[in-house]
Amino acid sequence: MLLLIGSLALLGWSFWRARRSGKLGILVWLQSASLFLPWLIFLSLAPFGLLPSPALLIGVLVISTGTYIWLGGKLREVAREQEKLLRERQRLEFDVLPTTDTSPVLGVELPPQMTELADPEASRIPESDLQTMRGFFGIDSFFVTETLPFRQGMLFRGNLRGEAALVYGDLNAKMQKAFAESYRVFLLADEESKPAVLVVPTERDPFEPPKVSWVATLGLLLLTVGSLILYSSAALEFDPFQNPEKLPLALPITAGLLFVLAVHEAGHRWQAQRYGVKLSAGYLLPLISPFPVAPLGFAIPPGTFGALTQFKTPPPTRKALFDIAIAGPALGGLISFAFLVSGFLLSVTTSKSGAFTVPADLLSTFNILIAGLIRLRWGVLPAAQLIELNPLALIGIFGLNITALSLLPAGQLDGGRIVQAIYGRRTARIVGNVTTAILAIAGFFVPTFLYWAAVLFFFARTQERPTLNELTETDNLRDILGLVALFLMAAILLPFRG
Repeated sequence: MLLLIGSLALLGWSFWRARRSGKLGILVWLQSASLFLPWLIFLSLAPFGLLPSPALLIGVLVISTGTYIWLGGKLREVAREQEKLLRERQRLEFDVLPTTDTSPVLGVELPPQMTELADPEASRIPESDLQTMRGFFGIDSFFVTETLPFRQGMLFRGNLRGEAALVYGDLNAKMQKAFAESYRVFLLADEESKPAVLVVPTERDPFEPPKVSWVATLGLLLLTVGSLILYSSAALEFDPFQNPEKLPLALPITAGLLFVLAVHEAGHRWQAQRYGVKLSAGYLLPLISPFPVAPLGFAIPPGTFGALTQFKTPPPTRKALFDIAIAGPALGGLISFAFLVSGFLLSVTTSKSGAFTVPADLLSTFNILIAGLIRLRWGVLPAAQLIELNPLALIGIFGLNITALSLLPAGQLDGGRIVQAIYGRRTARIVGNVTTAILAIAGFFVPTFLYWAAVLFFFARTQERPTLNELTETDNLRDILGLVALFLMAAILLPFRG
């Protein structure tokens, strides 16, 4: 009940904030509510034994999905209408005003919304190059109204008078022809949600993420391998510290889990290569709290949170960001599901306890997917019936869990990037904060959620860098795929009791 009250209070506060953005903000809030509220209600009622049937869960999933998609269509309609009205108003205002070239060094006071965007640091772009760049803008493409220095580059604010993709393509082609790879061009929305073109020297990209040293990357890899060995050892019911001679027995499961992580990472790099985007080395986040934590008295199982990979060069479009982000979970999830199904086919029911034996009722509580596979494989089993799992099933279960964790919609996780690609950076920031808050509240009932919230807060809350063309949206197919991915994430991570 505390979870429900806290969540409703959070939703009420977010609605109050959303009203400031008018109809558009309310539609965004309704979308978030339709996605999270049903699951929050189910989760908060679970401690009282009020558990929905599988049929009800599927019905709520279908209704919630349909509502989310319908609201998404309305949201796009309203956004296009507001953008059209803004462009018309700007056209009327700017057609009667001469183009201005102002900057803080000339004594022009910046509006409050630009305090985070503008930078007093002088531009490193030579005046001759700036004069050439100004010739690339036009009244029928991007009408410049003011020019501001920004982190050794230059920000051109104005009025977008054509399709964002066409305007950016033409502008970027002219920049490439004149300056080759010397400058990087971004088409963004500024703090007032108005279009702006940012030109920065390539070697001084202000959005470039901080580099992670190879020492830290190697250290995280070793910690993750150690955590996976602990997980495999626990499944085999031996202590690797007291029985080091048994460590070779844990290596096959550990290798299988590392293979899932490698496939996940290969998916990202496959799509990154397709779009010409350079990625950093993936650095793993180990779960290194296998012991009870005072004063709550719970234990976090060992393992890994997955890998984080940084963009060394920006994706060209939000579609590219989506494809790169979803490719990893898609391939990693498919290979994990193949392991799970193969493992279940090789698993048997037994009357003897031992390594890899789990009661059917306990195994069914992992998530609705596993409960459904148990029903398909063995039918209705007695609650105390033991199942001797094949090691492939363990790899599949843990692999799906890693995949689902990467789809949490926050920061630079794959889920956060998917939300940013579909809805933009502003909405992604709000969704990430709400996700972390919900996990923190739910953590008082499911301790593992609290650990996930802590990981998100300390390691994954930084928002992903913008794409080169931030204004062109994704298409309906990617919107639906993103929604399916987020619901699969919820279906895997949320405990189930049928």
